[in-house]
Amino acid sequence: CKENEGRKTKDAEVVIMPTDFTQQELDHLREGNERCRQWLQRHGWKEEPWPHIPKVEEVESEALVEAYPIMGLEKYLGNADKAKRIAWFPQIKMTHDSCKTLTYVKFSKKFNEDMIIVNGKLSDIASTKGMEKFIQQLREWTGLKTHFLMVSETIEKVKADGKGLGSSASAAGAISTACAHAVFPQLTSNKRFLNVFARFFSGSGTSSITGGFSIWLSHKDIKSEDSYGVRIVNVNVDVRVITLPIPSRIKTEEAHGAAEASELYKHWALDKPEKCLK
Repeated sequence: CKENEGRKTKDAEVVIMPTDFTQQELDHLREGNERCRQWLQRHGWKEEPWPHIPKVEEVESEALVEAYPIMGLEKYLGNADKAKRIAWFPQIKMTHDSCKTLTYVKFSKKFNEDMIIVNGKLSDIASTKGMEKFIQQLREWTGLKTHFLMVSETIEKVKADGKGLGSSASAAGAISTACAHAVFPQLTSNKRFLNVFARFFSGSGTSSITGGFSIWLSHKDIKSEDSYGVRIVNVNVDVRVITLPIPSRIKTEEAHGAAEASELYKHWALDKPEKCLK
């Protein structure tokens, strides 16, 4: 609110309230997610088994991977479980090639610390979006003690200061797949595992892993290994994406919080399963 002309302008304080779904509404979202699963099964999908994740304390390996970004067709905003990046409802996305992320990772017993270079700049785990939870989950699963060097670069077809092209998803897809190839290559053929692994970096990373058109199955209190993206097969659609970059200072995490604080959020969320089915 601007107090007076010529005086300082104060930023309004935004108070994010927790999303308050009733149990009946949560059941509606869970049942809607199940209907989406049944639709996939009727169209030939067979769920991969959740694999055994081996314990490995030391690794000497490297990998180079590329992955592509996503666009939400039935959009995702808000997390029922922020620590595990589990969404309130299923949603549909598609991958596109407006940019791609290349990630190189090397694990070596010679390294005394983790080193991360993102788009040419030295970074650290705490300040790199999505990285802290992702690496924590990797070490919890495996007991891995080896440090790593990671170099990740997002290459855009057109340089533009805008948001919304899903580059965090391509980063999640590339980083998770590179780490999987380096640490447990025997699991890289299991798309379900790669999906869940990528989800800890970025929820939309699930869709980057699947490629094409996909649906991310999710709802509150779903088991972590059951919340992942499934590719929708036999889709023959010729798509062109036209983008108009609009500069924005809004961060993705802020957008999630602002959406959940809206009075319209519950109505929007409760419609998602049916929209996904349509």
